Amino acid sequence: MAIEVFVNPYSFVPMPNDVKRAEPIGHSGKPREEVFSGSIDVTWTLATPLLLPATAAQEGWIQRDGRIRLPGSSIKGAVRSLHEAMFNGCFRIVDDGFVPAYRDPVSGPLDTSEWRLAIVTASAQGQPTEFQLTREGSTEYVDAHALKASMTGGLPTSGDIVVITGARETNPGLQRTEVKAISSVQLIAGHSLALTSAGPFRLGRIFLVTDTAARTGTHVYWASGELDSTCVEFDAAHADADAWNEFHAVTRRANDRRELEGGGQEAWRRETVHKVVNWPARGGQPIGQRARQSGLLFRGDVVWVRPERGRITGIRLAQVWRSTGQFAVGERLGNAKPCPDPDNPSHLCLSCATFGSATVDGVRGEGDQTSYAGHVRFSSAVSTERPTLIELPRLAPMGTPNPGAGTFYLKLPQERPNVGTDEVPSHWGTAESTAAKLRGRKFYWHSDPDAQAKRWSSPQAPRPPRYVAVENAQGMIRAATLVPAGTIFTATVTVDRLDRVGLDALMGSLNPAYILGVTDYATKKAARFAVHLGGGKPLGLGSAEVSVEPHVTPTRDRYSNPAMTEPMTFAQMTREMLMPVARRVGLIGAGLESLAHLLDLHGLGDHEVLVSYPPNPTTNGWSDFSTPEFRRSFKFFQETNGKSFAQQVNQWRLLPPASAPDVSLPIRNRRQTRHNGQG
Repeated sequence: MAIEVFVNPYSFVPMPNDVKRAEPIGHSGKPREEVFSGSIDVTWTLATPLLLPATAAQEGWIQRDGRIRLPGSSIKGAVRSLHEAMFNGCFRIVDDGFVPAYRDPVSGPLDTSEWRLAIVTASAQGQPTEFQLTREGSTEYVDAHALKASMTGGLPTSGDIVVITGARETNPGLQRTEVKAISSVQLIAGHSLALTSAGPFRLGRIFLVTDTAARTGTHVYWASGELDSTCVEFDAAHADADAWNEFHAVTRRANDRRELEGGGQEAWRRETVHKVVNWPARGGQPIGQRARQSGLLFRGDVVWVRPERGRITGIRLAQVWRSTGQFAVGERLGNAKPCPDPDNPSHLCLSCATFGSATVDGVRGEGDQTSYAGHVRFSSAVSTERPTLIELPRLAPMGTPNPGAGTFYLKLPQERPNVGTDEVPSHWGTAESTAAKLRGRKFYWHSDPDAQAKRWSSPQAPRPPRYVAVENAQGMIRAATLVPAGTIFTATVTVDRLDRVGLDALMGSLNPAYILGVTDYATKKAARFAVHLGGGKPLGLGSAEVSVEPHVTPTRDRYSNPAMTEPMTFAQMTREMLMPVARRVGLIGAGLESLAHLLDLHGLGDHEVLVSYPPNPTTNGWSDFSTPEFRRSFKFFQETNGKSFAQQVNQWRLLPPASAPDVSLPIRNRRQTRHNGQG
């Protein structure tokens, strides 16, 4: 019988109802309570391979003797993240201004009375200061193959200025003018002249080359327009800030931007970078060069603009563009925003009071800051032996997470909100009168990717692990080095003047078994709790079991009679022992139960081999595991976003909570028929 379900790689530890902040114990003077100092030896044993960063060799992760060194900062970040989730910490690292963007529906032709093509004539540090408009009503769509065949001296490129001679036709379905047969193309000015000239461009026709990845037909057309002499000033910082900020919000997380930021080159911050566009339907032949979506605009860039009353009130990079949602991350955090509390800067959550809290909002030169030094220091974690590293030619792409699918990332109702036709209730802001909270902190399930690949392979169809790239996404694929499973790392954590509450919480974040043993989950199941180290967590990499050996004593004993001081012993935490921690941080039961499920090394049981980003519902399910078609998760979200059509409604699929008895989701979905205008 075919398996028709999957387990999403991540789930969430619920948002805290309240982040309790208090004055930290301080680093000097008489403490209110007894404090402790010393060290904790920590050992991690890899259960799955660990991914090293692309710059591991340059940054010293691989030592001369072949052993692997994980920097203390990397270890501290992983431990702190777990501490914040366990003990109602603030969201220390968060882009509180983030709002996702969504592609607009293709519901009809662009209103040319509002939008037209323009070319940037002047720019300052990537922000346009002037546009030269095309003549109103001059928009035509030029056949890309005919244009390439008629041009000499290189590929058609956005920013070229030409004169096109050819037969014009009206496409009644799309209500636009098309140029399919071109007799000649005269190049007035190539795009490269934008770098060597200034002022308005010579009059002619400009065109906009765009990506072809989402197009499936046998023809592709570039939008073009006839330049006139009209230039419009643009003030991105003041008068036209709304238009620029919306454009920036949409482009900041584009694939192009992520690839450019990770490419190690900085030229894109100073000038436009172009990319060859191929047309798969014609054998992958090059047909043009487009400007990469860096989020910056320079002289010679072609865009769609909306001119109104002598100003530019909108900018787009494509005819079918994107719109931003509503209610930014900061509006969805409640009081979990980063410490300190503006109303009481001296009070911190337990995580900030333990690991430190640094702010950069003070006025330079006035010495105004509210930072607090941490009570713990982390040495590097070094492998006990020299492992045989795994060299991976192609690592599966991992982009920046975009929490735009509200059904997974937001606390939305179980029933689909009643929205109008063509509205998508999973989009941020749709059907929300007030901002729904985020689901919580993202954590990944433990799942051995090599064991999974073995399960779904056959002699006739061997399948690679999900960390191996199989798709054609060259810009986001790189070679990688993995540290094999079984490798052992050791490190020392130094503790300086922590009270007992802080010490118990630190022990729990170093070795979650110390705290999670009190959960209902652990009392019913022989759990093996593990943590995550390094990168590649979505791919099942970096799972590690932990053991700790504390050497901690009361700080005052170190100065009274050190020879007689015995290190403290730490028994397994009980619910009674946990009460002082709960009084300091508030209710933590729901979070600990979720973490107990998520951090159990084999907690998924038979479902461990079903961990995957949502499979493409149109495939043959798990028999197509690790194929490019199987990995097209966007199709799952298209079918489960609750969108309302004239006669049907998409399925409404929420991500199950981590503590649910069954955390799986069906691969295939169905649309529901509307009745009386309701879904």
